[in-house]
Amino acid sequence: KPKKVWSMPTKSDFVIYDAYASEIIKKYFFEKKISILFTRGEFINIPCLYFSLFKIKFWKGEFRKAYEFVFIKAVKPRIVITCTDNNTNFYLLSKYSENTRTIFIQQGMRSYYRDVFELLDKSANLDQNFKVDFMGVFGKNIGEKYEKYIKGKIIPIGCLRNNYYNIKTNTNIGTIGFISQYNKDIKGRMVNGNYFSYMDYWRNIDIEILSFLKLYCSNYQKEL
Repeated sequence: KPKKVWSMPTKSDFVIYDAYASEIIKKYFFEKKISILFTRGEFINIPCLYFSLFKIKFWKGEFRKAYEFVFIKAVKPRIVITCTDNNTNFYLLSKYSENTRTIFIQQGMRSYYRDVFELLDKSANLDQNFKVDFMGVFGKNIGEKYEKYIKGKIIPIGCLRNNYYNIKTNTNIGTIGFISQYNKDIKGRMVNGNYFSYMDYWRNIDIEILSFLKLYCSNYQKEL
């Protein structure tokens, strides 16, 4: 149940869209006045909800878009930034104000099925006009995929969370590390109407990669 806020949001130069991973952004903007637009039901601003009733989007069933429009208009930020780069609603925020710049920071690995690019393909069929002024992505290749659907400038920045920490120099020469994608809480997954078990989706892939790495290390005198 969302907590109710009864006063209009105060004006701020920066709005964080979605509180998820907002602590990462705050590390870089710690001296700035920041407002957070909560998108997961943690808080709801009652005045913004009331004024959203007067927006056409509300009566078209797009309640969230109407509410977000009112919130951003009230705050009048120079920048709206998010670490939720796979939320298609965020790609529409640039239309709300010509004086507001939008930025997303890629926060996780991206794929097609059950992820952002499947959503973008479906949205493209609806002729959505997506735009994000600056897209901070892990690398050039993923940026090129985003460019197919969203207007804006691609900036490869790596992982913002990792960038905050200093690189350790005491590396072990001649060793290779492998990080498994195993997740004990996920037993299987539906992809494009087909069910893939844990063996299909995780274990078999890990076995294939580890088999290759084992052979590579043996041939080139590396330690896995």
